[in-house]
Amino acid sequence: DPRAVARLTRMAGPRLSVLGDLQHIVCPTLLVNGRSERAFQPLRDIVERRIRNVRIADIDGGHAVNLENAEGFNAAVTAFLREVLSL
Repeated sequence: DPRAVARLTRMAGPRLSVLGDLQHIVCPTLLVNGRSERAFQPLRDIVERRIRNVRIADIDGGHAVNLENAEGFNAAVTAFLREVLSL
């Protein structure tokens, strides 16, 4: 039931924050950011500051950037994997 999932997410969402744990991530990390998703841009900046080994791919698209811009998303993921796997 999509409505039940949405309701549960709204209720549990504030308690599910992992922002305080981001600095503990040490592995290479990719954040694919849809430029049109304005609500998440402040979080993008927090991730950039807190995860030491983060790569950020800012691409055209919104919240579902992997669906809205599959070509850009796949290119970002492929480039990241090539870089990481060649280390």
